[in-house]
Amino acid sequence: MTDTGPSRDDQLRALAARFAALPAGKRRRFLEELAARGLDADRLPIVPAEGGDTAPLSDAQRRFWLLWQLDPESPAYHIVGALRLSGPLDPEALDRALARAVAHHAGLRTRFPLRDGEPVQQVDATAGFAMTRHDLTGCDEAEARARRAAIEAGIERASFDLARGPLVRAALVREAPERHVVFLTLHHIVGDAWSMDLLIDDVAAGYGAETQDSPPPAITYADYAAWQARMLDAGAQAASLAFWTNLLGTEHPVLALPTDRPRPENPSFAGETLTFPLPPAIAAGIHGLARRLGATAFHVLAAGFAILLQRLGAERTVRLGVPVANRTRPETARVIGSFANTLVLPFAFDPLARFADCVEATRALLVEAQAHQSVPFERLVSALSPERHPGRNPLFQAIVQHLQERPLATIRLGGLSVERVPRATGSAHVDLGLTTLEDAQGGFTAHLTYARDLFDEATVARWRDHLLTLLGSLVAAPDAPIHRAPLLTPAEIGRLNPPSAPPDDGLPVHDIIAGFARADPERTAVIFADRATSRGALEAEANRLAHRLAGAGIGPDTVAAVMLPRSPTLLAAYLGVLKAGGAYLPLGLDLPDARIAAMVADSGARVLVTDHAHAGRGPAEGVVRRILIDEDAPDAAAEAPPAVALHPENLAYLIYTSGSTGRPKAVAVAHGPLAMHVSATAPLYGMDADSREFHFITFNFDGGHERWLTTLACGASLVLRDDALWSPAEVFAAFRTHGVTNAGFPPSYVRELTRWAEQEGGAPTLDLLSFGGEAMPRDELARINRTLGPRRLINGYGPTETVVTPLVWKVPAGTACDTPYAPIGSPVGDRTAWVLDDALHPVPVGVVGALYIGGTGLARGYLGRPG
Repeated sequence: MTDTGPSRDDQLRALAARFAALPAGKRRRFLEELAARGLDADRLPIVPAEGGDTAPLSDAQRRFWLLWQLDPESPAYHIVGALRLSGPLDPEALDRALARAVAHHAGLRTRFPLRDGEPVQQVDATAGFAMTRHDLTGCDEAEARARRAAIEAGIERASFDLARGPLVRAALVREAPERHVVFLTLHHIVGDAWSMDLLIDDVAAGYGAETQDSPPPAITYADYAAWQARMLDAGAQAASLAFWTNLLGTEHPVLALPTDRPRPENPSFAGETLTFPLPPAIAAGIHGLARRLGATAFHVLAAGFAILLQRLGAERTVRLGVPVANRTRPETARVIGSFANTLVLPFAFDPLARFADCVEATRALLVEAQAHQSVPFERLVSALSPERHPGRNPLFQAIVQHLQERPLATIRLGGLSVERVPRATGSAHVDLGLTTLEDAQGGFTAHLTYARDLFDEATVARWRDHLLTLLGSLVAAPDAPIHRAPLLTPAEIGRLNPPSAPPDDGLPVHDIIAGFARADPERTAVIFADRATSRGALEAEANRLAHRLAGAGIGPDTVAAVMLPRSPTLLAAYLGVLKAGGAYLPLGLDLPDARIAAMVADSGARVLVTDHAHAGRGPAEGVVRRILIDEDAPDAAAEAPPAVALHPENLAYLIYTSGSTGRPKAVAVAHGPLAMHVSATAPLYGMDADSREFHFITFNFDGGHERWLTTLACGASLVLRDDALWSPAEVFAAFRTHGVTNAGFPPSYVRELTRWAEQEGGAPTLDLLSFGGEAMPRDELARINRTLGPRRLINGYGPTETVVTPLVWKVPAGTACDTPYAPIGSPVGDRTAWVLDDALHPVPVGVVGALYIGGTGLARGYLGRPG
């Protein structure tokens, strides 16, 4: 007896038709009843939609339509393909094959007119499609190249009219009698990469045939869109949507890659692609690790790319978009349409994690995510409502995908030889994307696609090298913590930090200054209040004080505080302390008495050098011995300083920090680092005995000591202001009167100078203008060049603990600054400067990290404090 009842498939099809016919308000209840009977709604087949010649858009189609409305000329969402055909081609047969393929697939005959103000998808009976033909065989090489480029641009980048159609284009280019290239372009609203392969298959199958052998697909994309909308509205994807909202949470990190240009609010979506092979050793390592872990090559590559972005963006959590075909339903396999979806995957690898563990976590995440891939990306964005950032894709700003190369043997056009022609649309939907293509032999070709609005090719080329270096290290040592894997190549590390200058093994700074005094004692050392002090006079005053200090117990590693008005006598006092073998502590008269007393006590100063006018300031009487520099004293030994043997690690001076982060600390600077810094700074600043420096900076700041010591230690002369804060007019008058060549100011005072110069004009031209201690904005740099016109500019940077300015940026006049603030430059003298990440790896150019300064140009530490 034969069972003539309906089959299981027929029963499911009947249920699906019943579901589709229900009013929208009853569909959710219907699915709930099915679930109660143990029937998953996903088992219901897609049935053809009922009603009319138009259908609503899918979520993906609506997004593409809105993007087209914003920029109808953009080629950002064009799908392109090209094949080179070698052999005797019949163009008419190819034309017929293309026409039959378009007739076979409703999606290729779909356009998107407005009905009652809303876009709909309408399938036309015919598409009005025609392949254009171009013959280059009569052109010379240059002309052929130019014409082909124009043809490619026309077929691949020319805009589509979504309302009028057709939304597929083809062009045949004849390069030689038996060599042709066929170009195909779809708009993403009617197709995806899978659809392009279907189109090529159908054209290949139809070439030379008189009829289309295979029947059209059982459903159209419009049927799928209607089914998807019904299912989503009935809550069929509620569990999957909950998976995504739980996975991604409420915080939505933004990938902040270092850009070469500011991000435009209205991106052009112009892109470029950098293509490169993965070396065989890396490819073998990827396959070996995947086999060991039961993973795929994509799991290894995605984990590696996520780690790269973590490093480049200096972020623990990054999100990657992962395109998926989203053709889990068997009915969709042969349908041309915009099925592709993008999954949003978060990666937050701990730097201490093993790479093998990262790959396994990636595999688990992808397996779970793919089970929920049918939730449209547009619905996810709507559910999460992330904060929108101008010019940024929502939820993710980078993409990773892995493709298997399709064997050409599967594409046959009669007896023609077929070769793929790699194509790129010249578009970038996100900031950065990695696509890897695996060939039949297990080799990999990688494609880094980047937004031209943001990045230069040289930048992405560096990232390519970083990716290769990183992957090579990760797959070679998958059980090591990922933080150990470097990004930079040895060559790049060398470029970032070239070898520093050898340490200076010469004399202490005060001995160098003394040498100039002996060589030419009458030459001017300091100009103050329009009076000149010679080298010899300054040296004699310093020697006299040195003997008094030595008699008071000042010697190596003992501290003498100096509290005097700005004058040549102040400089002589500092030199006198150095000559006695001690370390000086500058105390500005602008400091409160309580602060002065605290600094004297904290430093353990044995003496306080001051004058009669200020002897009552600071510590109470009897707390510290006062030496009055203007008091008569024997000067029989003034011709020579005390005989003191100094080690480079003996202290030269103390400078107190501001105390902004707690109690002020005394930074202890030794003779060796100071001498190295001064000897390196003078030639860097272009200073020699003919230079004349205007000294403006306070002596409470270590920059004030760099400037006077460097000036006198190269035989130059110093123009010293008094304790009053001079106006720009007074400063410029001093420049003119005394022939000043060099001057240094804090940026806040430079602004006063440029304002005055803008109003009054006629500012004297300096050989060198330097500044430091604050960030110098780009706009102010431009104003300096415009109003002051120095021949050279220097921005000095560095914490007190690294001896004044361990880094300087030096440029000739008129140099444009392409960063918001003046750069901090390169190391000075025997120093190194590294920008490192949390794992102490050097970071690439533009990546955020912490600055580590090393070499001999460092302070000895904080006085009286360990570490």
